[in-house]
Amino acid sequence: MFYNYPNVLCLCSILVSQAYLVTLVDHVELVARVARRFMPRLKTESEVATINYLRQNTSVPVPTIFHYDSNPYNRLGGEYILMSKVCHPNYRIRYCRILSIT
Repeated sequence: MFYNYPNVLCLCSILVSQAYLVTLVDHVELVARVARRFMPRLKTESEVATINYLRQNTSVPVPTIFHYDSNPYNRLGGEYILMSKVCHPNYRIRYCRILSIT
């Protein structure tokens, strides 16, 4: 039996989190940000709230949040956010800079 699995590429890894580009079998690209155990719940929930605020109140291109879990003891074993990929030529560099600031 043949299964199609998504392709996962590590975009960056810093002290408090890692970012992955996930390409699904239908070629849809998502960004998965997986947090390490630093400021449990607060960091992930704050990031989701900030992205939603920016989307609603500015013209800054921000990703759409599809799903997140701020419970550090979930089945994945850590907090995560699944979001759309923002199309910007320097997005990877800027995303890593933003993560290193937070």
